[in-house]
Amino acid sequence: MKQMLRALGYLAVLIIGFAGGTIFAYVRSYSALWGQVGENNAEELMFHLVTLSKLRLGRIDEAIKYIEVPIDGQVLMIANGQNAGLHPNPEKMTATSLRALQMAKAYRALYPSTTDASNPPAAEILAPIPNIELGKCDSTFCQLIKAGAKRANTDGKK
Repeated sequence: MKQMLRALGYLAVLIIGFAGGTIFAYVRSYSALWGQVGENNAEELMFHLVTLSKLRLGRIDEAIKYIEVPIDGQVLMIANGQNAGLHPNPEKMTATSLRALQMAKAYRALYPSTTDASNPPAAEILAPIPNIELGKCDSTFCQLIKAGAKRANTDGKK
């Protein structure tokens, strides 16, 4: 009987130790995850504050260039995040990722990158992405693209 109780005691200690270790590891991982989320938010906050500062000081061209820097890298990251790599397949992408890449393609058609540091270039990644259907779109972004297309057409006719 004593041996049975001793064995149950050892088993209880093992179970408690395992559960405690698992909880400790989970809390530590959770803490590290939130630390990384906080760090990413800090970087994003600084980016927005610098951009807003440039705009409020009237340095619009400088703000635009600052905002455009990460676009091509983000195109690459979205394509890789969709497991598409160099050959994105629009039919296998999430609606949000496809829409973001369509917007990037339309924007870059009007405003080509001057500092595309992604490898491969964003234009290569965006090539198989279908164009935005501007007739179905009335957002501020689509208004910009429509205005840019009209400007390009009138400039080309001159």
